[in-house]
Amino acid sequence: MVSEKTSFDGKGNYSLGFTESTVFPEIDPGKVDKIQGFEVTIVTTATDDKGGYALLKGIRHAFC
Repeated sequence: MVSEKTSFDGKGNYSLGFTESTVFPEIDPGKVDKIQGFEVTIVTTATDDKGGYALLKGIRHAFC
């Protein structure tokens, strides 16, 4: 799991990365020609990391 301290950008937004897309059950690994990673950024209305963490904790984000 990514550390919440390093995954915030200083303005309350949170990013996490996946090393491959086959972590999702909808994707058939047998049909994947090339493994690709991707990042997801959750943009919040918080003005700092503490507020962003509190907001994501309030919606029960996985790292909280």
